[in-house]
Amino acid sequence: MVLAIRKVVVVQKITTFLWFDHQAKEAARFHTSIFKNSKVISRQYTTGAGPGTARSLQGNGFEHF
Repeated sequence: MVLAIRKVVVVQKITTFLWFDHQAKEAARFHTSIFKNSKVISRQYTTGAGPGTARSLQGNGFEHF
């Protein structure tokens, strides 16, 4: 009798959504500092045409490995 054993590795994708009215840059910096191999990959700034002042940070994109 032959018994075959397979090892299955499951990688879970996590999508994080954080909302900050102020200090978004500092919050993203802190969030990426607590996860090894993570980094900020994008930043979106306001244009001044909508709410907020021109060049205010509107959003951060970051990834974890």
